[in-house]
Amino acid sequence: MSGEAPLNTPRPWDGRTRSGLGIRLMFWLFRVCGPVFAYSLLYPVVFYYICVAWKHGAASR
Repeated sequence: MSGEAPLNTPRPWDGRTRSGLGIRLMFWLFRVCGPVFAYSLLYPVVFYYICVAWKHGAASR
C-alpha cells in the first residue's frame, strides 16, 4: 500500500487545452465577422473574470 500514489495528485500540465471549441469559435468569428466584433465578445468574459473569478487567478501566482 505504501508504494501507491495518492488519488488526488495533480497531473502535470501537458500544454493542451481541454476543449478546442472556444478557440475554434473565436477563430471563426475573427475570420467571418472581423476582429472588432470578435474582440468585443471578450469584454464580458474579462468583466466576469475580474468581478467573480479573480480568486482562481490569484491561486496560480
